[in-house]
Amino acid sequence: MNENFTPAHQKLFQVLDKINSSPFSEELMTEGHEALDEAVAENQRLQDSIHQASTAMRNARQCNQGETAGQ
Repeated sequence: MNENFTPAHQKLFQVLDKINSSPFSEELMTEGHEALDEAVAENQRLQDSIHQASTAMRNARQCNQGETAGQ
């Protein structure tokens, strides 16, 4: 599996492969929904981290501009 995927996404792809190659079962559908929920939660955590990093970079730039203007 691609190392660029998070563990939650890797699990989702594994479950999707299993669903694709197996007959329908409620248990498999439940497993698929759980894997999907985990991947969505991981996406949200990643998005939150990116937003926090962006805010920190913006704050650092503003502080630097303030220091430069004060020289």
